[in-house]
Amino acid sequence: MAEEFLRPYQANLVGAIRRAFAGARRVLATLPTGGGKSRVAAATAAAAAAKGLRVLVVAHRLELVEQLQAALAAAGLPAADVYLPGREVEGRPVAVGSVQTLSRRAAQGWDLVIIDEAHHAVAETYRPLFEARYVLGLTATPVRADGRGLGGVFEAMVNGPTMAELIEAGYLARPRYFTTQGKPWVEAPRGADYDPREIDPLVRRVELEGEVVQAYLDHLQGQTALVFAVTREHGRELGTRFRKAGVEAAFLDGQTPEVKRAEALARLKDGHLKVVVNVGLFTEGLDVPTVGGVILARPTASLGLYLQMAGRALRPAPGKAETPVIDVTGVNFRRFGPAEGYGQWSLTDGVVEPQSVRVKGPAAPTQGRQVTQVQEGSAPLLEVKEEAVDRKRYYFDLLRLAAHRGYKPGWAAHKYRERFGAFPAWAWLDEFKAQEGGKDAG
Repeated sequence: MAEEFLRPYQANLVGAIRRAFAGARRVLATLPTGGGKSRVAAATAAAAAAKGLRVLVVAHRLELVEQLQAALAAAGLPAADVYLPGREVEGRPVAVGSVQTLSRRAAQGWDLVIIDEAHHAVAETYRPLFEARYVLGLTATPVRADGRGLGGVFEAMVNGPTMAELIEAGYLARPRYFTTQGKPWVEAPRGADYDPREIDPLVRRVELEGEVVQAYLDHLQGQTALVFAVTREHGRELGTRFRKAGVEAAFLDGQTPEVKRAEALARLKDGHLKVVVNVGLFTEGLDVPTVGGVILARPTASLGLYLQMAGRALRPAPGKAETPVIDVTGVNFRRFGPAEGYGQWSLTDGVVEPQSVRVKGPAAPTQGRQVTQVQEGSAPLLEVKEEAVDRKRYYFDLLRLAAHRGYKPGWAAHKYRERFGAFPAWAWLDEFKAQEGGKDAG
């Protein structure tokens, strides 16, 4: 059965998607970075194929197409057609391919089209795909590059668990945030995000390249890391500086030949390559759980881009309970705060403001957190930690208040989630009942 390889929350999301199609043709589903959208796509495709429907799964990069192809095989669909340049297709009822290959084909022959990284779906190349009978979009960040929502192309939205909930449940590693607290060195962008050509000379002026390498040596040395650069020139310079410091590093972007990209990722997975510097390449869909951390060497005003970058290293791996998210710019964390503070998406065609997406709780990025200096230098790197709060004691206090007011325990759980972005552990309720029962017995 296709759903046997799903985690419980993924199976719940597949069911919610199925119910949403009862009242809409175009459904958008959200799941945080690292939550397993490929598996959800594959299970949905398998369920539709089992009913005799023709299904097409679409992504915008080769690595994502290959990842989806593997997920389809794991879901019991190993014989899917593959729409890529130079590949022959046989007209099978299930197919996977790149949007670039499919952009000039009408989708009228497909009953269901599934679009991975669906925040790109407003682009002209995706328009023919919406001619299908049903369309499912999957994304961690349902917001366009210009900051607007996706209400113009989708009719209904289904939300999976938040990033904070997946962290609490152990499905994602817990991020540790490092940033600087100097004066802002870059003004807010005039458009939806910064123009890389304008930012590049400013990055060089504040000498972030040296800070990037030092941040790696201080907090990630010996581990693998992804570094997000501003431009190709900036990325190449970072790669050179890493190698001069004795760190095996490579620079990749969209112009890097696919063979070299595949080789670099294979070496990153096995640990022989320690650092991959990239520009606009691995902000989405990279499935390398062994990546030890990320370094943001570029500022952004895009909430979607920030969440994608920060979440790249959160996939769990043996021995990796935590992962550094290092913002050497000092701009990104100041603007957006912790990535796990978001998750209350709603379908809109208007501009999505960060405060509208936050789970209820501290509104300011640093409120409820303390900054601890961990490195001396021209631009001190600081770790931002959540202030010590005994979460279990806080939950127990809520349970006592609920009992006093005559509320059910679920009220306490929801109040806890409003503050921390995740529900309390189930075992805590049993522990509370045993503890309180023991007091009553005494």
